Amino acid sequence: MLAIVTGLIGSYPLGGMTFHYIQYLLGLQALGWKVVYLEDTGRWLYDPCRPTFTNDPRYAVSYLERTMTHFGLGDSWCFRDPGDRWHGPVAGNLGEILPRVDLFLNVSGSCWLRPEYRSARKLVYIDTDPGYTHFKLAQATGDGADADLRYSFERMAEHDFHATFAENIEADDCSLPAGPFRWIPTRQPIVLDLWRLQPPTRPVRFSTILSWNHYAEPLQHGDTVFWRGWGLRSAASVTSSPQEYQRYIASSGAEFSVAKDVYTITRSGWFSERTACYLASGRPAVVQNIGFTKYLPQGSGLHAFCDPDEAVDAIRSVQANFEHECREAKRIAERHFDAATVLTNLLTALRL
Repeated sequence: MLAIVTGLIGSYPLGGMTFHYIQYLLGLQALGWKVVYLEDTGRWLYDPCRPTFTNDPRYAVSYLERTMTHFGLGDSWCFRDPGDRWHGPVAGNLGEILPRVDLFLNVSGSCWLRPEYRSARKLVYIDTDPGYTHFKLAQATGDGADADLRYSFERMAEHDFHATFAENIEADDCSLPAGPFRWIPTRQPIVLDLWRLQPPTRPVRFSTILSWNHYAEPLQHGDTVFWRGWGLRSAASVTSSPQEYQRYIASSGAEFSVAKDVYTITRSGWFSERTACYLASGRPAVVQNIGFTKYLPQGSGLHAFCDPDEAVDAIRSVQANFEHECREAKRIAERHFDAATVLTNLLTALRL
């Protein structure tokens, strides 16, 4: 069986984005699939060294070469840059590969679904950012939709199956528009062998990795920036490679994080792929409850909060029982995010 997995590894060459997509490839490979990574977005590329978006593919190609080789996939990738030039070892024979593809996983809807890609036996759209996708679909299928919205809908409708990280979709307490597709709930697959349980160390230092928008001026002391009690580090320094990303998580005591309004208001049941990586590293998480507690255990290892008081109580619990919390975090990852289980469930739903 042959699978093509799409993604944004070259478009956003950062450690967290890499793990988001690479674990689909490695997870399918472990299940016996032959895999190819294909990236073809038609968009400009983020260059973290500048930092800006550019049509220059040199950094993206170099990052892909290093990263795919590191994960044992050095012969199994191709990349189409904004100038329509192909890169990577598979690019030269992609035309021979495409007619033999059993599964085309369009993760994050990241791939420009060109006609030649549609020959795959199963075309699958995986929505990893629920809310934005579903409200766009509701607009696209409503009265007065403009040409761009209709085009987006038509491209999505070309897929045979549609999966989403909104595990709570169609539930009574979820306000996401469910139509017009039949959504298959899924979650981030975690390749557990990549994430070793790191010995816990005190004091417990909470961290997270995301874009913070703030409304007050941060304070700077030496090389460290502080904002409302948080020390802020440049994202480039902790996400410049998959290895740096893992080291940063492993050096943390636990994760504390909030979610976007679109996740919380809709009660989508989305669960962050970043938080799943914290858990897999044996790092407990205190995160905002957006409906995932119906599908994942909470308590030791994973704490969901709805207000500041609950968050404080959860942080204190992690601090008081840290070693136990670390072991439970790892167990949650093993039981609920193991790529073998997550992907087998998805393949079953796809009738593969």
